[in-house]
Amino acid sequence: MNSSPPEVTVEIREGIAWITFNVPQKANALTSAMLQKVEQTLAEGAANDAVRAVVITGAGARAFSAGADLTSVPGDQQAHAAQRRNQLAATLFALLDFGKPSIAAVNGAACGAGMMLALLCDATIAAQQARFSLPEINKGMPTFPGITILSRRFGSAIAADLVLSGRFVDADEALRRGLVRQVVAADDLLGSAQTLALTLSRHDAAVYAHNKRWLNRPLRDELAAAIKASADLHRPSVVSKK
Repeated sequence: MNSSPPEVTVEIREGIAWITFNVPQKANALTSAMLQKVEQTLAEGAANDAVRAVVITGAGARAFSAGADLTSVPGDQQAHAAQRRNQLAATLFALLDFGKPSIAAVNGAACGAGMMLALLCDATIAAQQARFSLPEINKGMPTFPGITILSRRFGSAIAADLVLSGRFVDADEALRRGLVRQVVAADDLLGSAQTLALTLSRHDAAVYAHNKRWLNRPLRDELAAAIKASADLHRPSVVSKK
């Protein structure tokens, strides 16, 4: 009998669906199964009138999410990597297209895919110990989706700064540069996220969804192009005969 806790927990309180990455011992690194659970929860929340908003957070104090879980698994590594990229893309679109309010409550480090998910939410609230990074360049990997999300939402200057350096941005700098809406003490993080989610969900739901869809149109188009370019880049090279 498997008694391991779920890697992603979902709880609905006061009409808010709380999605929590629940592998703090692995810095909440995101497996394909975890991303699929987030995608599924967003689809269910969109169809459920009792769900008025979602909040995404991480368990523990160390990390919101360290990004994609790159642990090797048995089998075709190239196929596993492609499946992981495809699932991340599907989850990013599910979050972008979610018509109700979405809040990221960033409790610790948000890196790579974790940062992308946080910044795709309608608003991000950070605990004082939160940090943000797109570190793919340090691993010899491009991050076209990360570039697109940062540049379209927050400007090309900060995108160039973070993507080309791979450095961490602390919560205070993230607030100054507009990446987060609010920085709070760790003990106040979930309460602040709940308050904001309830505030945003008081608006007319249809109007909120229409506005959000229109706001996100340019980002959605560019993100689709970025994901395609990333997939093309990762395809095995075909060596022509000389």
